[in-house]
Amino acid sequence: IGIDVGERSVKAVVADRSFRELEIHQFVEIELPEEGGVRAALAELAARVARPGAHYGAAVSGHRVALRGLTLPFSDARKIAQILPGEVEGTLPFDLDDIVYDNHVAEKTATATRLLIAAARKEDLAGQLALLSEVGMDPRLMEVEPLALGALASRSAQLQRRCVAIIDAGYASTGVAVLENGTITYGRTTSLG
Repeated sequence: IGIDVGERSVKAVVADRSFRELEIHQFVEIELPEEGGVRAALAELAARVARPGAHYGAAVSGHRVALRGLTLPFSDARKIAQILPGEVEGTLPFDLDDIVYDNHVAEKTATATRLLIAAARKEDLAGQLALLSEVGMDPRLMEVEPLALGALASRSAQLQRRCVAIIDAGYASTGVAVLENGTITYGRTTSLG
């Protein structure tokens, strides 16, 4: 079950995933009420989409995440893991102890690797995680909004041999993910909705 907390509503997609396909069963959107706000809307959402044994994933607002591209002159995964903390720290205005980060391989050749790095402050994620936990939707996965859409689109066989942009024009922001041959190569969120 995928969860998105927006500026004006909360949304959930209930889907089953097999080896090659994703089958969507339900989409629910609940506008934020004047009383109770996000918590009340999430509680109603949880009641409407609850499934025994369900796994939850949540989108993290692109405004709360720094997305950076990084090209390294090698492709060895162990070497990447070894030098990545220093590279991340050198590109962000935060101390490594205050953030969580992850990387996605956008392109890999025999001699180089291009990564997309997402980093968020721990305190920003803690508030969202606590709110979701209060209503019984503890996510196993947190994904940056535009990259979450790109990951979903990458499961489409029709997009495997193309270059496409997935655009989420929201109320307060717009997220873009670019896929080349089924791989996310670029992600960005702007404050224009």
